[in-house]
Amino acid sequence: MSAAATSGRSWQVIFTVAVFLVVAVTTFIIVYPLGAMVARVFFPDGHFTLDAFGAVFSDAATAEIFWNTAILVGFSTTAAVAIGTLLAWLNERTDASFGLMSELLPLIPLLVPLIATAIGWVFLLAPTGGFINVFWRWLASGMGVQGAGPLFNIYSMKGMIFVATLCLVPYGYLIVAAALRNLDPVLEEASRISGASPARTLVRVTLPLVLPAIGAAFLLTLIAGVALFSVPVVIGSGARIDVVSVRIFRLIYSSYPPRMDVALVLSLMLMAFVQVAVLLQASLVGRGKHARIGGRGQKQALVELGRGRWIARLLMWLFIVSTTVLPVSSLFLVSLQPYWLPSINFHTLGFQHFRTVLFENSLTSRAFVNSLLLSSVGATIAIFVGAIVTLFIERHAGVVARIADAVTALPAAIPHTVIGVGFLLTFAAAPFRLQGTFLMLLMAYLVMYLPQAVRSTNAAAAQIGRDLGEASQVCGATPAKTFFRISFPLMLPGLMAGWIVLFSLIMGELTVSALLGSTRTPVLGQVMLDLWDGGTFPQIAALAVAVTVVNTLVVAGVLSLNRRRQARSEA
Repeated sequence: MSAAATSGRSWQVIFTVAVFLVVAVTTFIIVYPLGAMVARVFFPDGHFTLDAFGAVFSDAATAEIFWNTAILVGFSTTAAVAIGTLLAWLNERTDASFGLMSELLPLIPLLVPLIATAIGWVFLLAPTGGFINVFWRWLASGMGVQGAGPLFNIYSMKGMIFVATLCLVPYGYLIVAAALRNLDPVLEEASRISGASPARTLVRVTLPLVLPAIGAAFLLTLIAGVALFSVPVVIGSGARIDVVSVRIFRLIYSSYPPRMDVALVLSLMLMAFVQVAVLLQASLVGRGKHARIGGRGQKQALVELGRGRWIARLLMWLFIVSTTVLPVSSLFLVSLQPYWLPSINFHTLGFQHFRTVLFENSLTSRAFVNSLLLSSVGATIAIFVGAIVTLFIERHAGVVARIADAVTALPAAIPHTVIGVGFLLTFAAAPFRLQGTFLMLLMAYLVMYLPQAVRSTNAAAAQIGRDLGEASQVCGATPAKTFFRISFPLMLPGLMAGWIVLFSLIMGELTVSALLGSTRTPVLGQVMLDLWDGGTFPQIAALAVAVTVVNTLVVAGVLSLNRRRQARSEA
C-alpha cells in the first residue's frame, strides 16, 4: 500500500472518529437535560404525578401569560419575516443595493446586543423621560398645544412588538437572502420578457420559488421570538405585561422558594409548541407544490426600480437607523450624563461611566472580559465543529451522516429558555456541579449556536463544489493536503463571515446568560440585566456602547483581514 493511500486512510479514520465524538457529545448535552426535565416534571419523587401541571393551570395568570406571548410572537414574527423578505429582495434582486453597506445589512443589527436595543428605545420613547417624547411635547407646546401626551409609549404591547420586530428581522433576512442569491434567474427573466412587471414577477414567480426558504425563515424567527427575553424583561416589565420566557426566569430567581417545577412545565410547553410548529412547517413544505431549481444559474440582470430605487434605499437606511443609529445614539447620550435626564446639559457630560464599568467596577470589567473570551472561543469551536460535520456529510451518505446532520440541527428547534433551564437543572447540580462556571456557559452557547455554525459552513462548502477536491485527489494529494491547500482556503471567507455572526450573537446573549451567569463567572447579559433592575442607567448605557464598539471593531477587523487575504490571492 502506498504512503498516500496509508495517509488517506489514517485521515479518514481521524475524521470519522472526530465526527462520532462531536455527535456523541452534542447528543448528550442536548438529550440529557431534556430527559432530566421530563423526569423531574412527571416523576419528581420517583412516582408519576401531574401536580406541576395542576399548579400551572390553576394559576389564573397562566392564560394571560400565554395570550400575551402569542400576541407578541405572532405579530413580531410575521412582521419581521415580511420586512426581512422585502429587504432581501431589494438587496439581492434589484438595483437598490448600495455595495458594502448592503452586504453588511444583516450584520449591523447584530452589533448591538438585543437588551441594548430594547433599552435604547426605552430612552427614546419612555412616556415621561424619553428623548423623542420630550421633544414632541416641546414641539407641541411651541405650537400652542398644552398638555400633549407622549408621541408613542414604549411601555405597551405595541412598543414590545415594535422593538421585537426590529430584533427578529435578521433571522428571516439571512435565510431568504441566501435563497434569492442561489436562485436560478431563468424563470424570472422569462416572466419579464413576457411583459410581466417587476411586482408581478415577484409575486407570481420569485416568491413561490423561495417559499420553502420563507417557511424556514418564519420557523427560525418564531423559535427566536418564543424565547425572546430581552425585550419582554425590559419593556414588558415596565408595561406590566408578562410573557412565558420572563415568567420562567422570575419563577426561578424571584420566587421564594424557587418554583422550579412550574418553570419546568412552562419550559416543556414552550418546547412542545415549537415542535408542533416544526412538524407543521415540514408537512406544508413536503406537500407544497413549489417550483424547484436544480442548480444555480448565471448571474441575472438586476430588476431596475427606476425612481423607486431611492424609496427602496430609504427603506434600507430606515431599518439601519431604527436598529442601530437611534438606540445607540440614545445609549451614548445617557452614558455621558450623571444620570438619565430628558434634558441635555453639556457642562455635565463626561466619560466617567465608561471608566467605571470598564476599569473600576470589578464585576462589569470581569463580565466584559469573560464575554469577550467566551465569544471568541465559542465562535471558533462552533465553526470548527461545523466544518468537520459539513465535510463529513458531504463525503459520506449513510446512517452516520444523517444522524450527524439531525443532531447538529436539533438545537435550532429548542427555545433558548428551555436550553438554559435544562442546563441549570442538570449540569449545575450533582454530579457535575458546574453552576456559574466558564465551562457550563460555553457548553450552553455551543448548543444554542451550533445549528447556525453548521449552516454557515454548509454555505461556505457549497461555494466550492467537489470538482477541485476530486481533481486534487486524482493528482495524488492526500485528503489532508486537499483540505488544507484547497478546501479550507476557499471556504475561509464563508467561515469568517459565520464566525462574525456567532461572535456577535454570543457577545450580546441574554437569555442563557441571565439563567446561568453568576458573580463567580459574570457575563455581559447577566450584568446588564442586573444594572437595569438596579436603575443604574448611565452605567448600563456605557456598557452597551462599549460592547457595540467592540463588536464593530471585531467585524471590521475580520472583514479587513478577509479582503487583504483575497487581494493577496488575486495578486
